[in-house]
Amino acid sequence: MKAEVGAGNNYTYQWTPTEGLNCSACPEPIIREIEESINYTVIATDQNTGCTSEQQLLINLFTKCSDEGYYIPNILYSNGNENNKMFFTKSANPEEFRSIVIRDRWGNIVYQTENIDAIWDANLNGRPLESGVYTYVVKAFCPENEEEFFFTGDLTVLR
Repeated sequence: MKAEVGAGNNYTYQWTPTEGLNCSACPEPIIREIEESINYTVIATDQNTGCTSEQQLLINLFTKCSDEGYYIPNILYSNGNENNKMFFTKSANPEEFRSIVIRDRWGNIVYQTENIDAIWDANLNGRPLESGVYTYVVKAFCPENEEEFFFTGDLTVLR
């Protein structure tokens, strides 16, 4: 929050609570190392007139939940190397995985599962997918804020 003051005015500031602030009496404190979202209140007082203004500022803590704990292949050789013939998803925390949906360039679903241990052979209705780029969306659960989050990526299928 940037406090705006008129030239020549003399203001004091009081921020509460003080958790995570590098100062509680300055106009623009730096917020660091908070462990949860915090609603801060600042009271600015004009020392010349005694007038006060109170403002609230909600700081939402962004969690560390991301796609970093997931391994998802980005290329699949369906008629090649045995090691790259099957598609699968792995996670450092498999209990957080909810689902994956893979779509073609027209938005049609070509694969989906809620089972993190599922293995897919890049076939749709018993037929191999065409070579091309497909998009996936993973839905996962973030225990830090108890909300679901999504991340995306591309999968190249080569025949």
